[in-house]
Amino acid sequence: MATDEWYVLMIHILQLALHCVFQTCVRRESMLSVMMGRNIEESDARAVIDKVFDKCYNDTEPFGRRMRTFIDEEQALKEGLMYGYTPSKVERDAQKPENMKP
Repeated sequence: MATDEWYVLMIHILQLALHCVFQTCVRRESMLSVMMGRNIEESDARAVIDKVFDKCYNDTEPFGRRMRTFIDEEQALKEGLMYGYTPSKVERDAQKPENMKP
């Protein structure tokens, strides 16, 4: 295997490992949140999270992507208008020139 191919393979393996770690972290935090918010046992919380986790984890609405960088955040705001999401008052005020604010 050429050196370049080896590096590409290692990068893919690391990306997969990070994805798994992130998913495990989200699952754990979700379970803790359910346990604290509903005052239920760990086994019951685990059952609830296991039932809905895949659907909820893969749902990226209203952004359409996971926010990994500042560029993703800005792109999601721009694309949101195409999907019917309207900017909040704070965002609208931030876009106005200073002399136009009441």
